Amino acid sequence: MLETLVTDSGFVLSIRWLLAVVFFVAFFHKLMAPASFVTTLSAYRLLPDGVAPIAAYALIVVELLTACALLLNSVFGSISAVALLAIYALAILVNLLRGRRDIDCGCSGPYVRQTLSAWLIARNIGLIAVALLTMLPASEPRALVALDWFTSLAGAASFGLIYFTVNHLSSVNARYGR
Repeated sequence: MLETLVTDSGFVLSIRWLLAVVFFVAFFHKLMAPASFVTTLSAYRLLPDGVAPIAAYALIVVELLTACALLLNSVFGSISAVALLAIYALAILVNLLRGRRDIDCGCSGPYVRQTLSAWLIARNIGLIAVALLTMLPASEPRALVALDWFTSLAGAASFGLIYFTVNHLSSVNARYGR
C-alpha cells in the first residue's frame, strides 16, 4: 500500500511541487542579495577565492532551472535537486568536521542567519530521499483529473508549510540555544 501511495502520480506531483517551491525560495533568497551569498559561499572555504563568485551566481541559476524543471516534470529537475542537496549537505558536513559551526548556511536568505548543524544535513538527506521518490516509475500510470491536481496542490502546500515551519523553528532554536 505504501509503495502504491509513494509512486502514485498525484503524490509524486505533490512532492515535485514541494521541491520546486523549496528551490524557488532558495533562488529568491539568493537573488535578493547575491553579494551576500557570495560572501556566505566564500565563508565555507571550499573554493578558491576567485571561483566563489562565479560558483555563487552559477548556483543561483541552477536553483532556478531546477525549480522550473521540477514544475515541468522533468527528470533533470529531480537529478539536479538530488545533486544540489548532496553538494550542500557535503559542504555543511566538511565544515562541521572542521569545527566551523558558526558560519551561516546560506539557506535562509540574507536576513535570517542560520548556523551550520547536523540538523541541516539531516534535512537535506530527507529532501534527497523525497527527490529520489520523484524518479520512481508510477505504480499505475494514469491521467490526472481535476481532483488530483487540487489534491496535489493541497498536499504540496501542506508539506511546504510543515517544511518551512520546521526549518524556521530549527533556525530559532539554533539562534537562542534552546
